Amino acid sequence: AIVGEDFNQQEKLGPFVDAIEGGWYHQLVDAVKTSNLDWLRQSLDSDYFRDTLRTGNHDERRVENDFGGYIMATTRMICLLNLMGGWTTTLFGDEYSEGKKFEFKRAGAVPMTLLQARRFQLAPANIDMAAWIARSAKVKLEDPALRTARRAWLPPAAPEGSILAMARHADEGTHTVLVFANLHNREDRTN
Repeated sequence: AIVGEDFNQQEKLGPFVDAIEGGWYHQLVDAVKTSNLDWLRQSLDSDYFRDTLRTGNHDERRVENDFGGYIMATTRMICLLNLMGGWTTTLFGDEYSEGKKFEFKRAGAVPMTLLQARRFQLAPANIDMAAWIARSAKVKLEDPALRTARRAWLPPAAPEGSILAMARHADEGTHTVLVFANLHNREDRTN
């Protein structure tokens, strides 16, 4: 697979790559932050959307900063990306809620969170975050319906709701998985 990185010429590069790291992920992050189900679905369904489902890259601010350092919201976003279908990419350290920009061109610029991970000194919340993200990635790899990019949106229970619902389908057979995600980052949801 070939993933291209181009923020300015996606129309030219698009036909030659499987996915692109462009700027659409900002819309996905904003839709999740604001619990805007329509905006999220419209962004992903747009004919112009060719991006990977991602958290950013070395040129941009960390996704953890987009959620104001709230680890659970960042965890929810990355897990959702893993379960939505399609290409998912993250920047090294996002799984531990690293907030510092990755200065890969400067010697010794390893962010503190990554040093803590190497030394087994991470806070419990960061360890839990990595475990949940790993769990969502593992189920994506193991379940045939979650390995594809096929999804069908399910209607929300309420127009102002914050629960994203989709059916994910395997390429062969009738295997389907239902995925539900609470996009409200500061409110518990019970049934």
